[in-house]
Order: sequence, then structure tokens, then C-alpha cells
Amino acid sequence: MGGKVDWFVIPECVEDILEIISFINNEGYDWFVLGNGSKILIPDRGFSGVVIYTSRLKNISLDENVLIAESGVPIGELINLSIRHSLSGLEPLVGIPGSIGGAVVMNAGTRYGSIGDVVGTVEFINNEGTLIVKNGPYFGYRDSEFKNKKVILTRVSLRLKRAYLDEIKSKLILTASLRKTQPKYPKQFGSVFKNPPGVNAGRLIEEAGFKGFTYRNVQVSPIHANFILNYGDSADDIYYVINTIQEKVYRLFNIKLESEVNIIGF
Repeated sequence: MGGKVDWFVIPECVEDILEIISFINNEGYDWFVLGNGSKILIPDRGFSGVVIYTSRLKNISLDENVLIAESGVPIGELINLSIRHSLSGLEPLVGIPGSIGGAVVMNAGTRYGSIGDVVGTVEFINNEGTLIVKNGPYFGYRDSEFKNKKVILTRVSLRLKRAYLDEIKSKLILTASLRKTQPKYPKQFGSVFKNPPGVNAGRLIEEAGFKGFTYRNVQVSPIHANFILNYGDSADDIYYVINTIQEKVYRLFNIKLESEVNIIGF
């Protein structure tokens, strides 16, 4: 969700990105990277700068059990490829509507595992326009060393394991079962907040009285309180609901909920 931007560029390759970064640095623009856009919130007034959309970086190769993918490849496509080659490791990501680049930045996953568990190397371009390959980068809970930094992930290697197809399918079904308790409305953010250590964020939000809470055309899901449903077209309204939840939960429980949504420009 969000308003208009000054520049929206779609690189076809790494060389394009290097040229874009050179342009940005020469002109003094602010910028950020857009993958699949699954969890990004931009103000209604828009973003004054450059958005780099990585959707066309889609090359994939496989070297035995190492899957190498450019950052714009959808997660679902990689899962399907791993199934065809009887490779295990990506099952915890089933149902996540993102690209591999965005998944690595936020260390996407479920209770059964995260993408960081199988990442070998990450190739990225920094703010100075230098191409870097990092082996074994840091990953935390819905966090990585790339989060909130001016970098563009270009390529990722994933170290998977050979497994029987029945075993892989059982893990996929187990992960998919987690989605049964989640709302199905198509325009939504979820999960909105990270689970604090030892606490369920959805339960805190519900205990604070927000389950089903409505503000204008935005609603906290009456099914799962850590999902926000969007029936309108205002990113500012969604941001208001996120802030309101954070403030009340902190006031009641002295716990600061951290957003999983990438909030830019507010």
C-alpha cells in the first residue's frame, strides 16, 4: 500500500542495478528495493525517490543439492523446483507470497523453520555500488544483517538436502496446515507483529481488545488478531491501526510489539 513514487525502475540484470545505483548517488535520491511487496507500507503522500523493483531477476540454477536463485524468483517457484528434484529445506516457506530476496532480508518462515536455515551465500550490491558475496550471513528471528540497510540482494544460494518425496510432502502439508487459522481476505497484512520472546503477539493484541477492531476501512481480523484486513485504499489508516495497537499493548503489558511490515517514509 502507498502513494506514488518519483522513479520506478525495473532492472534486467546486475549490470542494470550498478548503473541505477550510480545514477542514484550522482543525483542524491533516496531509494529502496521492492521485491514482491508482500509486507511494505508507504505513506499515501508517496515516496520521494527511486524504487528498484527486482521482479525480472529470475535466473535459477541447480548444482547437485545447491539451489542458486536471483532475488526476484518467487518462493513458490523454488519450492516447486525443490520438490521435482527431491530436495528438502524450503517446506517451512510454503504459502508465503514473496520473492526469495525479500524472504532472505526478513528471514521469512514459520514455526517449522526459516529461510536463513538453508542460506549458504548471498550476493548483494551496497549503497556505494560494490558487488559483494557474503558467506553465512547473520540471521535472527524475522531478521537478518540486510534488514533496514541500503543493499540490493541479487543472488542467493540455498543448501538443501536430498530426501524422499513422501517426507517432503508431509512437511509441506504440516506447514500448510498453519494457514487454516489465518484469514483468507486477499488484501491484508499478516503476521503484522513479531512474537515477543515467550509470548504470542496475536494473543496480546486480542487481550488488549483489538480483535475485530475497525478504523475507517481497516479492520483487525476477527479470526486472527495479528492480521490486519484492508477494505480501503489508505496506507495511512493502516499505519494508524499499527501504531494504536503498539501503544496500547505497551501501556497494558509493558511489551513493545515490533512490526514485521516494512514501513517506509512515515
